[in-house]
Amino acid sequence: MSASVLFSMMRYRGGAGVARAVLERGAVDFITMEPSTSIFEEMGLPRQSFTEYLPKNVEQTMEPGALKRLRELVGGIQSAKFREAYGHFDDATWERLQEAMYGVLRREFYSCMVNIEALLRCAAETDLRLLVCSEDVLPTSRSLVLKASRIGIPSLHVIHSVPCGAATSHPAVPSTHLAVYSEHTKRLYESLGVESDRIFVTGNPAWDRLAGPPRPALRRRICHELGLDPAKPVITYALTNSGHWSAAMARYPEVHIRMTEAVIEAFTVLSRKHPDWQFGLRPRPWPDTSCPIEAMVDEAREAGLARAFVDRLDPYASVALADVSLSTESNMGIEAMLLGKPVINVVVSAFGGDVYQEGFGPLYDEEDAVLPVKGVGELAPAIESAVLDDATRTRLRRARVHSIERFNGSNDGKAAQRVADLIISLMERDGRRLEHPRHPYVTARSERRERAGEYNARGEACFEAGDFDGAVAAFSEAIGEWTENALFFNNLGTALHALGSYELAWDSFVEALHVDPYLDSARQNLMAVGAVLQREDEARALLALFGVLGRDG
Repeated sequence: MSASVLFSMMRYRGGAGVARAVLERGAVDFITMEPSTSIFEEMGLPRQSFTEYLPKNVEQTMEPGALKRLRELVGGIQSAKFREAYGHFDDATWERLQEAMYGVLRREFYSCMVNIEALLRCAAETDLRLLVCSEDVLPTSRSLVLKASRIGIPSLHVIHSVPCGAATSHPAVPSTHLAVYSEHTKRLYESLGVESDRIFVTGNPAWDRLAGPPRPALRRRICHELGLDPAKPVITYALTNSGHWSAAMARYPEVHIRMTEAVIEAFTVLSRKHPDWQFGLRPRPWPDTSCPIEAMVDEAREAGLARAFVDRLDPYASVALADVSLSTESNMGIEAMLLGKPVINVVVSAFGGDVYQEGFGPLYDEEDAVLPVKGVGELAPAIESAVLDDATRTRLRRARVHSIERFNGSNDGKAAQRVADLIISLMERDGRRLEHPRHPYVTARSERRERAGEYNARGEACFEAGDFDGAVAAFSEAIGEWTENALFFNNLGTALHALGSYELAWDSFVEALHVDPYLDSARQNLMAVGAVLQREDEARALLALFGVLGRDG
């Protein structure tokens, strides 16, 4: 029986990369919960579903204290003392509120108890050594973390996002260990009383692909699909409906709608002034009827906003598309910053600026690489400055070093590997070593990597012999087998350059830097082909954004 890990990392938080890296480090059996189960199914990764351990008659197996606690909670809601605490509600409102609380108790409490019973069965039938999750705040996940701790199974919380301010929504951190993105975030949790030895700085696995430039074809493909002109500026605003757990949100229930209306108004003004600019509105990733984005865009088009579109791309594609990224205290802004895009943080004071001062508090500090906007009249000039003003763009690029170190540590593209190393270390902490990986998935990947190496060696031989067409064919075969080696892309670019296919060579060198922005030969080759194409300034700017932090700052 191999050691097991109960794994529940979100797709867009790097779950797939972490799982793959773990499998290649040790013989680990994954027991997956949603949202991880679908990731494993799509990638063909070996796993067992947590649902297989769900009890059929949870009421009969539930711990006696649980049902007693449930009755106590219901009784508390029905008590006169509890009603007195909310005397400002009329009877009709109180009845609706009380019924809603019953519904939450029935739904959440039952789910928690079912999961706990499944956890107990799982621990009894497997060598379960660790629980890994993307959040430990919601009742279902928190109950699992707490129960796992009580039966001697540690947990690792790979944090969901960069917390803002003092992160007051996390006054108690139930997970045994935390994987955070930077020393800044570690100090934040330490300030909340979390012991230093429970916190590990790994970087964000989901941001590994932001360490290098986007693949050249990505933006062209997105523009084609959306009917946009890739040669013209694209400005996007990512909506938020989060009040950052702020008490002020009750006073400003429509703050996110007012912010969006202000941005659309600014977009409309700029659309008249710059008719070739393109403007995108990005809704939250889940359905939200409180901000009907399509209707707002339609109204704006009638008012004169030309070339507007609704951005429903995945987060990486969205920030790769944008030339300028607007958001409100959002990690989307950090992602755009990592890709070197000018970022505008929209917090209009008149619409409820207090909302983003309380609770989580503001995300950015005064030294971060953002343009802060606090008034409606500042919006259009800020956007125009971010698109057109070289001094503004240069200032943001210089400030970007501070922001990267603050939000994502070294930003070297190896966070998933560090999280995987941490998982293996925690699973072996009691001295029980893991066996060498033997999953068929790992064997198949090793075989593909080996075949790719053989193709690459053939390509190098062809190149040495002056057979550049043969070299291109062989290097392409290598990439077809394995896309995770930057050297293969660099070698393909070198062969294309020798054939005079300079544009294709440029793309190949950028692809190499996407995989490994620190590959010196690819960096030098990009400058060389940039000189031929008269794109030296573009090459120099790209190299200044990627592959330098942590080496020469």
